[in-house]
Amino acid sequence: MKTNRTLRYLDSGEVEFLEHEVGRPGAGEIQVEGGVCGICSWDITTAKLGKQAPAMAPPGHEGLAHVTAIGDGVEDFKVGDRVACGVIRGDSVSGAFSTCRNVPASSAYLIPQSDLADAFWLVEPVSCVVTGLDHSKVKIADKIVVLGCGFMGLMFVQALLKSFAGEVIGLDISDVRLAKAQELGLANTYDIGNEDSDTIIESLFEKGIDTVIDTSGSDQGFDTACRIVKRNGLVNMFGWVKSQESMINLSRFHTKAIQIVNTPPVSQIRDPFPVAIQAIHSGLIDLKPLVTDVVSLNDYPALLERIIKGDPNYIKGVVRLEV
Repeated sequence: MKTNRTLRYLDSGEVEFLEHEVGRPGAGEIQVEGGVCGICSWDITTAKLGKQAPAMAPPGHEGLAHVTAIGDGVEDFKVGDRVACGVIRGDSVSGAFSTCRNVPASSAYLIPQSDLADAFWLVEPVSCVVTGLDHSKVKIADKIVVLGCGFMGLMFVQALLKSFAGEVIGLDISDVRLAKAQELGLANTYDIGNEDSDTIIESLFEKGIDTVIDTSGSDQGFDTACRIVKRNGLVNMFGWVKSQESMINLSRFHTKAIQIVNTPPVSQIRDPFPVAIQAIHSGLIDLKPLVTDVVSLNDYPALLERIIKGDPNYIKGVVRLEV
């Protein structure tokens, strides 16, 4: 038996640490230990709102861990392999914020041999970007706006800059995030958090923007995306607007003939994990410039508190899961 140290979110949003024993992996399972888990905006919303959130996050779902034991019938993995594996649906105490757990081998994905550190192998969020791009219908010479240059938006920027898009433009309300987009090679960025936002939005509309990928996760962001996109253009509602009610100008959808696609993970049209692994391995998407904080499991609550207070330099956090 081994001891798993993990956590769960209380109704208040606070983090409670737990320990429980983990036996040998069963048939068709592998046992994984250590590694890392990324901090998702879903985690942050849960910590902030608790049970008032639209849905509370599972205990980690951006996991990367190391195989330490193999169950009967498993042939595709060996001890020592690194694997991407998230939360097992419905399991409230064996999410990816765990130092040791048994997972179905069918839900794990082998990471190729690489010198890249664990913290930069966050396959699950990259898989979400793969799904978002699959639905974005980017064509040669298209003009693309990425609205929101946080962690997810910056991954879209990286991929689009290496695509056949004609022009890629980044929008945000944070100078820090826009500066990061510029560091990644994005020449055209705009701050839409100031008094010139209406002028910027109108000028972008006049450019004939083919697609807006909205990663903002806000009503205002989505409404801005619909204002920017050209007539009969496409808006990808990638970000999760975590509210029960919205005030959206529905007439604009009709009069501009806007095509709307909604691209959460369940919208996937293929298994995005192998593609995401290849995107990281090839350098198409590089997480090294995007991960700003790597902390221990014990320090996770303190980092959450700092994020909720609005640390302007935060982009992406990762939790180390020491055995």
